[in-house]
Amino acid sequence: MPDYQTLVELFEHSREKHTDNPYFGEKEDGEYQWITYGEFGERMDAARGALAEMGIQEGDTVAIIADNRIEW
Repeated sequence: MPDYQTLVELFEHSREKHTDNPYFGEKEDGEYQWITYGEFGERMDAARGALAEMGIQEGDTVAIIADNRIEW
């Protein structure tokens, strides 16, 4: 088993291996709507870009205080 140093490294490995597999689901109108590892990864890349545009750099600490949902 590979030795991952961070959760990001672990997710990136999973993203490559399971790109089209369901990752997160939210219930809408009584049925689950799923996004894949790949789709979630794209959202994560967009969030990384937004943080970088705000001047956040590697090693900085950021906290998100919110309800549990895909957007966070």
